[in-house]
Amino acid sequence: SVRALARAVDAGGGGIHPNSGVRRIERDGDGWCVSSERGAIRARQVVITQNAYAGRLWPGLRNATLHIQPWLCATDKLPPEIAATVLPGNHLLGDSHPGPYFFRKDADGRLSCAVMEGMRYFGGVPDLKQMDRVLAKVFPQIGAVEFRFTWQGLATIQPGELPQIAALDEGVWAAFGFGRGVTMANATGAILAGLCMGDDPDKAVLPVTSPTPIRLGGLIDRAIPAALRIANRRSSWRATSGSVAARQIPSPDHHGFDSD
Repeated sequence: SVRALARAVDAGGGGIHPNSGVRRIERDGDGWCVSSERGAIRARQVVITQNAYAGRLWPGLRNATLHIQPWLCATDKLPPEIAATVLPGNHLLGDSHPGPYFFRKDADGRLSCAVMEGMRYFGGVPDLKQMDRVLAKVFPQIGAVEFRFTWQGLATIQPGELPQIAALDEGVWAAFGFGRGVTMANATGAILAGLCMGDDPDKAVLPVTSPTPIRLGGLIDRAIPAALRIANRRSSWRATSGSVAARQIPSPDHHGFDSD
């Protein structure tokens, strides 16, 4: 969870400065000056991990990914006897056929999910009926559910499905396109930490490249929701059973988050 990661940063002596959106990154001698509306700090190494929220802070980052705005939702607390049958290993569950969706059960027994099938174009409203159908297909034992919380945020789709690490300048790194979120973000963070400490970029687990603009990215962003809905409907027509072959992703001890 975000709180667990924040506790780890605090325990390691790191500082967290909320509500301090960075406005400029400028060369300052042999390091960099990072300025926000609440002050500035100087650093030898800078890591930019805005992901889908990249704006004009550094040229080229915004156009290096495709953007989606999926809806996420969480059910009310499931009855204990039902909750025990849903993700009994407390693992993450994800599927990508034909469109991606992900599930996780929290400590209170709520089932939270990100379902692209219910996605509309930016700023739209959630299609909860579509989400109901996905839940009924994956977890038929829970029956009718009530969504207690719904929320929306930006995410990225990256060609190749692997995160990208970019060397923007001497001492300035960027990472984006985390795809499946917290698991990939944590693994990428470990690589970035090594690079900041002097690891050889040529020997990094992920290639260290430069941001490459995606041609017609803005147009593709607008087409993704419709394409996913069409793919899901075609899959439903062809389905011969309600079973779903899902991939189980072990849940790490701490989960990462994207910082604006």
